[in-house]
Amino acid sequence: MITIQPAAGRHAIKSVTLAIEWPAPLDATAIIEISNLHDQFKNDLPRKVDQQSVTINIAGGNFPAMIQQPIAPQISGVVFDRVKENRQAAWALSLQQNMAVVVCNAYDRWQEMKARSLGFLGVILPTVLRYQPIAVVGLQYLDQFDVTGDIEELTYAHIFRDGSRYVPGNARDLIGLWHSHHGFFQTFENPVQYRRLTNINVNVSAQGNSRVAQIVTAHKALLDQPTNDPNLLLEQPNNMVGQLLEEMHDFNKTILRDLLNDARREQIALN
Repeated sequence: MITIQPAAGRHAIKSVTLAIEWPAPLDATAIIEISNLHDQFKNDLPRKVDQQSVTINIAGGNFPAMIQQPIAPQISGVVFDRVKENRQAAWALSLQQNMAVVVCNAYDRWQEMKARSLGFLGVILPTVLRYQPIAVVGLQYLDQFDVTGDIEELTYAHIFRDGSRYVPGNARDLIGLWHSHHGFFQTFENPVQYRRLTNINVNVSAQGNSRVAQIVTAHKALLDQPTNDPNLLLEQPNNMVGQLLEEMHDFNKTILRDLLNDARREQIALN
């Protein structure tokens, strides 16, 4: 007998990642400014870790290459987080030179997760926008089903829907482990002109004496015209970032409805 359970009980979401990207790297001055904003969300993300990098210049032209003296370490990013008892981050806000990423490993409800994430970004983005415009808004889900029991009998049909558009037909005949990657672009006009890249990774893998079926759905809205207008991005009630996230979230549910069979959709209340 095979037992299949969503990884989080009443839903299958292991983690959700929200990302904002800009075209060119922030310098150390900008990152220090943002690091100094920690007090504004310290109650939610109490730990702060500044990240340092070292640059080494290698002179080209002749062999062997001449390696010059390393430049002194300087700040290249900062992570704010709250950890769980197992030391894994429940929530994290990571600022890198080219992006800001919110990671939620304690997902409960979409609207709560989105509001909290936008609250964190609302603190740091005004500083980012003084240096760089926003070019990409991204959203990624990791859904997981845990399989125990007679795992050698696990087939495609135990989890996935016959006729899904997002996996190759070959997968339907497989018994055991398999992987599928599928990606595509779509073009949109609202709330701004952008292309959306969607990547769908399905991985059925071994994990000790069990099997794990993971679905990673990654969505990236690539703006035709990067913008540094804070009102458009975050401040108005129907701001662009919020609208893009809502559209990607809805499309993510559409993909899962296509991928999962009736039994799995019922387990996670995905009607």
